[in-house]
Amino acid sequence: ARLGASALDSIQEFRLSGWLAQQEDAHRIVLYQTDASLTPWTVRCLRQADCILIVGLGDQEPTLGQLEQMLENTAVRALKQLVLLH
Repeated sequence: ARLGASALDSIQEFRLSGWLAQQEDAHRIVLYQTDASLTPWTVRCLRQADCILIVGLGDQEPTLGQLEQMLENTAVRALKQLVLLH
């Protein structure tokens, strides 16, 4: 909202990258929430991540979604942690 509706447009890449870098410099922890599918925002979040939290419901059957399958089959430098909600 602070950067406007066009913040994720490719023409705004430099502006968005700069703003995100400022947030990481100003705060000890920055938490990015991805979309439910493999969007440009999700790709950016995964690329920025030092640690990826995969959140699941502990009382449901474990199934891999599109993002989890992609993470399983892709070399991602970030640490991956599973968080089960009960």
